[in-house]
Amino acid sequence: MAIVHRTADRAAQKVSGVRRRKRQTYFRVEESQVIFHHYFSLEFELATTLAGAIAMLPDLEAKCELSHHLHSAMLRARDMRARLRDFLVSDAERKVLPQWKNFVRHLMTAKDDVTLLGALYHVIRPAQYKAYSLHARYTLPVNDAPTKELLELHLPALKRDIDWGTDYLKRKQEQGRAGDPAFEQQIREHLVALGGIFGVRPPADAPPIPEYPEWQYPAEMALEETFTIRSADRYTLPDWPEYEAIPTAYTHFTELPVIDIVGSIVYDGRKYDMPFEYYMEFIRQMWDEARHTMMGFERLKAFGVDPYSVPIPVGHYAVWTSLSLLHRLASLTQVGEACSFEPKRAWVAAAWKRNDPLSALEHEYDIVDERTHVTFGSRWIKHLMQITGEQRDVKTVVQDADWEFRERINELRKQKGEKWVEDLGQRFMGCGTNTSPVSLAPALDGIPNIIA
Repeated sequence: MAIVHRTADRAAQKVSGVRRRKRQTYFRVEESQVIFHHYFSLEFELATTLAGAIAMLPDLEAKCELSHHLHSAMLRARDMRARLRDFLVSDAERKVLPQWKNFVRHLMTAKDDVTLLGALYHVIRPAQYKAYSLHARYTLPVNDAPTKELLELHLPALKRDIDWGTDYLKRKQEQGRAGDPAFEQQIREHLVALGGIFGVRPPADAPPIPEYPEWQYPAEMALEETFTIRSADRYTLPDWPEYEAIPTAYTHFTELPVIDIVGSIVYDGRKYDMPFEYYMEFIRQMWDEARHTMMGFERLKAFGVDPYSVPIPVGHYAVWTSLSLLHRLASLTQVGEACSFEPKRAWVAAAWKRNDPLSALEHEYDIVDERTHVTFGSRWIKHLMQITGEQRDVKTVVQDADWEFRERINELRKQKGEKWVEDLGQRFMGCGTNTSPVSLAPALDGIPNIIA
């Protein structure tokens, strides 16, 4: 298809640094369709890949912030996908342009977390911001108002993300962890060779681009050295005496590995060509888990406890990511989360009784989120079973997934010298039956001082 490069050519030249020619100042429909396909391809590929890369980031701040930024990016991708439907391009997530898949695989060759974030926030996000700003400026404001308003709606959040990334990387450099300017230049040159974010008119003299290998998230989550206790499973009484005073804040903060676990759920959905809504919902959940972690962080500090002295169950990530995607969804959402509501309601009542409204609201908003997560899990478990030809019924899948998690976490506890059991007990028969210890919320029984 021939494209008349008017404003698209002019703006692309600004972004790529190529000398521009004088052109008329508007986009044709064909141009907008092609350019939005490039926009969406990069946004979607970045979001679904970087979700898996959350586990590479040791810093709590970076885990939580990038989770938020990816949620914002998926909101942009959602609206770009809707605009593409206006241009008669449907199911854009199944039509991601291969050059952008390869571009993101190049990004994922970064040697460490700071190098990765340097390329993202010094090169890619600023290039997107510039391209979207130019597009909003040059497109016809009435004829193409949906595009102009879409881009202008999302530019402030993108600018916020870039500002955070720039500041974070500056602080890392001051701490002796500089990025890699040479790698950033490689990513910049790759971007120019593709014709910039617009993806049009690549330079004729651009060198050939290598094919980069598929990336896989790590088997163990990274965690900053300031966390002094890294456990297989959650500590309970009497393993960690401070738990007695703050079980609820402790529990929310130790959802930290769940951020990374949900990131793996997003990334592994790519193997099954899951619908766009799958990625949208689980990136939303990833951001929710980051929020829950931050809620716990705040309440721990309010109780006078250093969050970095809290035992973090890194074994949860190692075990849950070792399960199949189907079993991971079933165990995490239909047991771990679904069976947490009864104790969490007790937390709420106890917090109000002791006149602690911030803790009560911490739990109340958590319940709102967790109900949504259980719904996500239920919907996509059924979809995954259908597309893979799974012969078991949902109840059996959940039972098997719960049992597999319990076996593996028990073995890991044994290896780590933590409390483990000879007999795993009865198979899971449903929440409220006390047939599985896998809950993301402990009961308050036997902890009288927080109920008084």
